Amino acid sequence: MRNTQELREALDRLARATKGMSLDETVAFIDAEISSPNNAPYRSHFELRKAHILGAYGRTAEASGILVRCAAENGDDDEMQFFAGQSLLETEDFALAIRYLSRCIEIGESSGDLYYADSAYLPRAYCAARLGRFDVAQEDLVRVEDGDKLPWLHASPVVSKASIQRMLGIDVPDNEDPVSHDDVSEYPPLTAAQQELVSQLTEAQLQSIDAAIMQNVSHNWRKVLRVIYSAMSDNDARVSGAVDVFYCQRVIRLVELGLIESVGNLRKMGCSEVRLPQAGGQVQDK
Repeated sequence: MRNTQELREALDRLARATKGMSLDETVAFIDAEISSPNNAPYRSHFELRKAHILGAYGRTAEASGILVRCAAENGDDDEMQFFAGQSLLETEDFALAIRYLSRCIEIGESSGDLYYADSAYLPRAYCAARLGRFDVAQEDLVRVEDGDKLPWLHASPVVSKASIQRMLGIDVPDNEDPVSHDDVSEYPPLTAAQQELVSQLTEAQLQSIDAAIMQNVSHNWRKVLRVIYSAMSDNDARVSGAVDVFYCQRVIRLVELGLIESVGNLRKMGCSEVRLPQAGGQVQDK
């Protein structure tokens, strides 16, 4: 069921009934409505509403689990695929996010209803760039309007055309998504799946990644974000599934070894810079 009058009325009734309730009361009420046989046609959309509410309260992982389940159960519903993809972006499961966003686009192009498909290119481009799949990101950006952004998604850097262009090494005017040191969050820890992947990297693979990073560091200050995504575009050093956060960890290690110098908080990739050591090995102010 997709955006019918009957569905809108059912969702409106749900919203009115839960108005003023606490989060726990709202979730319990929606769960009761979901279990009612009378609401069988609306079950998935009630689940979708619950997930949005949980996400608004910061329970991102729980919301993502619901959205992914709904998308799996409704493989031909572009709305379900779209929101599952967005939620997986927030939990940094970029590869799976691309799968759901791609399915959303596929459904939209097949049906001719491009409402969600047109909106899926930006988050898919972001996920592709975060994984170093710059060819996919570049292709998707052609379908994205200048200035487009999704600032409500919990992601750093912000999900926007400008942030993706920076990952691709494209110069972006300073007034496009200006980066504030105070507003940019430190990178999150690796997820369990990401940690499992990098723990299996060989010494040769680590050396290849470090070499790619070093090749993109010069005697002039460069943004860590630029260095990382340039290194990730090196096909010889690319490791499937190794995300930008891991590359940033390698940059920090190279700084600790004295192989490069840094200014700023290295855990804020868009607000820190690195360069090759200067004569005397002293870190100098810019």
